[in-house]
Amino acid sequence: RLADHVFIMHHGREVLSGTLPEIRARFARAEGGADPTLHDVYIDVVGSARPADSTSSAPDSARATV
Repeated sequence: RLADHVFIMHHGREVLSGTLPEIRARFARAEGGADPTLHDVYIDVVGSARPADSTSSAPDSARATV
């Protein structure tokens, strides 16, 4: 366990915060579906796995901050 509270920022602004259980509850899948991962939530909130400027040579895992 790394953190008690999660913040997702987009373009320098906080767009979502809460504990992991709170965030998972807000973005829960339809009944019977798997719990969303932080990556799933990030995509739902921000709209893309890649930033607008994807010309960076850094690997995807280094660009997306979740």
